[in-house]
Amino acid sequence: MRYIILIIMLYAFSFFRTEARELTFKESTLLINFDKINTVNKYSLKNIVVEELSLGEFLSYKVLKNSCRPLDELLAKIKNEADDFPEQDKVLAPLVSVCSQGVIGLVDLKIGQSQK
Repeated sequence: MRYIILIIMLYAFSFFRTEARELTFKESTLLINFDKINTVNKYSLKNIVVEELSLGEFLSYKVLKNSCRPLDELLAKIKNEADDFPEQDKVLAPLVSVCSQGVIGLVDLKIGQSQK
């Protein structure tokens, strides 16, 4: 009897999907350079010496280091949703732009710091 209940429960659980939603073509196209942007972001954050920044540069650093956070959060949300979750390309486009500009700002801070 226990085995029958176990088989029925396993059969019922097989209907629940545990797969993550894949990115659509438009979403993937928007994120073509995301890996490179992320690599440059991590490199810049690791190599900027925060203690040597002026007050204005420090405030810029605090804002710029979080410029990719909304994009990372949206990507995590998309990957945890079901297949019927609507396409997010219209939301992703401005977030990718903000992230890219933030990384450019961090690189600019790093270059400015290394020229001092």
